[in-house]
Amino acid sequence: MFSSSNQSNTSLPDIAADLGQQFTVSISKEGIHKKFNAQAVSFLKALIKSHMCEHLVIEDDMELKKHFKAINIKDSSKFSLPSNYDGAYPGFGNFSKTNGLMNIQYEYDIMSGNWKTIELTTIRNNDQQDSKQNTESIQKGELYIRDLGYITPAYLKNIIIKGAGFLNRLPPQAMVYALDEKPLDWSYIDRKFSKIKTGVLDMDVQIYQRELIACRLIIERVSDEVYIKRIKQAELSAKKHGVGLTQKHKIRCRYNTFITNISKQILPAEKLRRCYYLRWQIELIFK
Repeated sequence: MFSSSNQSNTSLPDIAADLGQQFTVSISKEGIHKKFNAQAVSFLKALIKSHMCEHLVIEDDMELKKHFKAINIKDSSKFSLPSNYDGAYPGFGNFSKTNGLMNIQYEYDIMSGNWKTIELTTIRNNDQQDSKQNTESIQKGELYIRDLGYITPAYLKNIIIKGAGFLNRLPPQAMVYALDEKPLDWSYIDRKFSKIKTGVLDMDVQIYQRELIACRLIIERVSDEVYIKRIKQAELSAKKHGVGLTQKHKIRCRYNTFITNISKQILPAEKLRRCYYLRWQIELIFK
């Protein structure tokens, strides 16, 4: 915005001098100070949206357009701030223990090519809180693809009540039950995969425990390389918390699991996976 240099210790006279030297813009420090207002924030958001659209090219799926008014992908991204912002923007956990953090909440409709939301917040406003605060934005006939941090039973119920669709990974803490309300046997799932050739299971289930939510569960087997990496990460996490890895957890590391309330006719398993991973294309822009 004011050159690529670090601005944490730059004064308004420095910025005025920089603008004059690099861009022959004549402006006083008072003039710059007055431009830090709500209109400037809105203008910068518009610039970011425009810039992101130029770098984001997503293949059109005409079949999906027949079924959804919009396909909304929502995620967040965090970045460190200079230490003198710690008071207003605190750090959080492993993200940044010594420096403050800025959190960007963003939502993009891949069908219209429009950014629906780009908001700058503190780390205290996490993904779950954002999900609770913005339930009124859910619209009938639209599909919502979100990162795990946003997914709660309340969010999924809101989607269903409003006649919208959801697609996301299965939250690790969510219990899975068959339609007869018996817990899903992951050992049975593992044995079944050894007998099928497609590498994908697509079944109707219910998730969570207190209030069951009906949905499809799509399970796909990952490569040995991915599995080994997941097991190593799980072992490190278990050691850190002083616990061991259960056999069920080890089995679940072998699979990717997705949930959706969209029918197989509209979103078959092979298309569902491609649709979900569109989220990564947007995430990469913010990294």
